[in-house]
Amino acid sequence: MKRVLITGVHSYIGDSFGKFVSQWPDKYTVDKIDLRSKEWDQADFSKYDSIYHVTGIAHRKETAENAHEYFEVNRDLAVAVAKKAKAEGVKQFIFLSSGTIYGIETGVITKETPINAKTNYGKSKAEAEEELRTLNDESFHVAHSWRHLPPGSMRCHPGYYDCPDSGRECPTEASQISPDPPHHPPNG
Repeated sequence: MKRVLITGVHSYIGDSFGKFVSQWPDKYTVDKIDLRSKEWDQADFSKYDSIYHVTGIAHRKETAENAHEYFEVNRDLAVAVAKKAKAEGVKQFIFLSSGTIYGIETGVITKETPINAKTNYGKSKAEAEEELRTLNDESFHVAHSWRHLPPGSMRCHPGYYDCPDSGRECPTEASQISPDPPHHPPNG
């Protein structure tokens, strides 16, 4: 039985993932934790196999006044949670990133596509990926995922690590970004 902790108690993606894996109650147990509370760092992560980190700031108007919030939540908090998870023996940390780290609106993203974030949201996610990558080792696997439309369809981030629990590598070497991308179900 795999025990998964989802960060973010009111996350659409976290809720969707929880519903999806509930199809296999003999294989997965899912808990959630609210990171808005200062007490989150007192929680015992050692009982989990994986943490799916979906907490983040998105979908709000970026201003000079709120720029720091993107980095505090999307980068710093993600790294703090991952470091705690690693220290407590969690084996896998899945970070919900974003295609905005590439700074393009249409086209193909491959392993060679350079990071070129243009927004605080994208920059904070890119910086989080960079810091999280340094934590990856034989005992602690960091995976990055990002969402395609329609909401809730997940795909591994191309060029990083194997898809969690799929038993195979990420399904493609490139991911399409377009106004109407195809639906890619989990492990699809």
